[in-house]
Amino acid sequence: MTFTSDLNEIVNYNIMIIGEAISKIDMRTLLKYNNDKKYWLNIKGTRNFLIHEYHGVDYKLLYKIATTLCFATFFSSTVAPLKSTTIFS
Repeated sequence: MTFTSDLNEIVNYNIMIIGEAISKIDMRTLLKYNNDKKYWLNIKGTRNFLIHEYHGVDYKLLYKIATTLCFATFFSSTVAPLKSTTIFS
């Protein structure tokens, strides 16, 4: 698949949906599937970043995150660079 603006929107939207869904699930339940709280917080943080800082997102990096098998592990080191001028926690 080639990197297009349509693909940007698809990847962006799906990561936002996953992050929103995770935010509706109790942390105790999530920790039964992955006992690392940071794992879940990184996914939610990425969703929040995409919602609130949508302009200037590095879509090639976002695509790389989305296509990485264990994408939440990848989030922990790559969320901040999605927009090179913004660092958030």
